[in-house]
Amino acid sequence: MKNLIKNITAVLAVLVSSVMLTTAVYANILPEEVQIYENDSLAFHTAIQITADDDTPMDVAANSTGDGYHYRYTTNAKLMGIIPIKNVQVDVIDDMYVAVSGKSFGIKIFTEGVMVVGMNEVDCAGEPVNPAKNAGLEIGDNIISINGKEITSNEDIASIIESSEGKSVQIVFRRDGEENRVSLTPEKSISENKYKAGIWVKDSTAGIGTMTFYSTVNGAFAGLGHGIADSDTGELYTISTGEIVQTNILSINKSVKGDAGEICGVFTDQTTGSLYQNCDSGLYGELYEYDENVQLTKIALKQEIVTGNAQIITSIDNSGPKAYDCVVEKIMLNDATQNMIVRITDENLLNQTGGIVQGMSGSPILQNGRLIGALTHVFVNDPEKGYAVFAETMYKTSQEYAK
Repeated sequence: MKNLIKNITAVLAVLVSSVMLTTAVYANILPEEVQIYENDSLAFHTAIQITADDDTPMDVAANSTGDGYHYRYTTNAKLMGIIPIKNVQVDVIDDMYVAVSGKSFGIKIFTEGVMVVGMNEVDCAGEPVNPAKNAGLEIGDNIISINGKEITSNEDIASIIESSEGKSVQIVFRRDGEENRVSLTPEKSISENKYKAGIWVKDSTAGIGTMTFYSTVNGAFAGLGHGIADSDTGELYTISTGEIVQTNILSINKSVKGDAGEICGVFTDQTTGSLYQNCDSGLYGELYEYDENVQLTKIALKQEIVTGNAQIITSIDNSGPKAYDCVVEKIMLNDATQNMIVRITDENLLNQTGGIVQGMSGSPILQNGRLIGALTHVFVNDPEKGYAVFAETMYKTSQEYAK
């Protein structure tokens, strides 16, 4: 009898430990905040069933700020509907519908001021010095003005610095969204016989991406699924002005292990929209013309997405977007933008592209008739796979910037 009791106790101890460990794991996996549609129940599509106390929500609060939800409440997510895991904030929202795209588009961005992308020492008389570094400028800063003159190009900076005769100039720049001021004293280069600031800057960038969706209510669109960053600094470009244009796809450089391919194309002279935001979850703007009568697709909320079969909509030639098979292999509910891992399974697409190539970023992904997200980055050493961002994140951002 004693041995039986010991065995039962040991089994119970293992079960309790297992439940506690599982609860801790899911507490880490589940998000702090979720959205649900009106009249829907909250449930998470995880390996073990997780539901919430929708019948007895805590701390119900009506929305009076116009932030996109009707009301919000806090509820408790439970393992198998029994074991409490964590409290989750729930925003009850209207159904979200968009026009799914998948079209390739050209991107032109002109930065706010110019971005500092490099620094170098000036070979002046005596020890080489870097005036910009000494003044406190850093790579990634956006120079807005010098001595009160607005800066829009490298030529603007060169002209002012070269004519300074070595006198200090007052620089206004933006760093991490905040405006700052410094005094910079140019140094004369012996080899060039010119006054120099010791910086390299960029004022524009361009590329090709894929549009994810647009709204038939206001023409707001979202694309790319990730921000455009300078290749040297990794800093996102701050848009002063930007536009999107039609493209002609010329060819595809296929992806191979260790080398991401790309869509090769040229811009046409037809501008189709303006850009107003470049951020971590993509590019956002407004279309000049769009089909208001196109069939709309409902956006799946992140907790509704499951691992398994899906379709990617993308353009790899000038015949327009087509659907290709893929699989959602992993879902990360808590990550900011790397929310899913997707693998291309369509043999036709694999034969033509080798998997995911540059230019496919923003390609919409559908599952069970709903838009779940957009491709963002390829796995360079496994180009059949890539990351994707949730569609609900892109939709919310598009509407915020469209206001």
